[in-house]
Amino acid sequence: MRIEIIPEEIHDLANKLNGYQEQIKTKVDSFYKVIDAVEQDFESKEVTTYLNIVRNDYKDMLNSLNDLVSYYAKYMESVPNCYNELDEYYLKTTIEA
Repeated sequence: MRIEIIPEEIHDLANKLNGYQEQIKTKVDSFYKVIDAVEQDFESKEVTTYLNIVRNDYKDMLNSLNDLVSYYAKYMESVPNCYNELDEYYLKTTIEA
């Protein structure tokens, strides 16, 4: 069995994922700046309660999404190297039937 990949396309995908990760981080940071501004402008118990829920519930999820995209990009960056190592190994190995 022969698996073929195009390393340049894999690297392009990893670069795109890194770009998406940066975009997510920028949007999340902006989102929380807006949350902070809203809290300063509207001081009430209800607003504070709502904003705390948003911070506590969504911040971890958004950060997890950001981390996941980052991990996936790192994984994609490693795929061509793994492929090359496996390819070299299997070229040296003979399979007897």
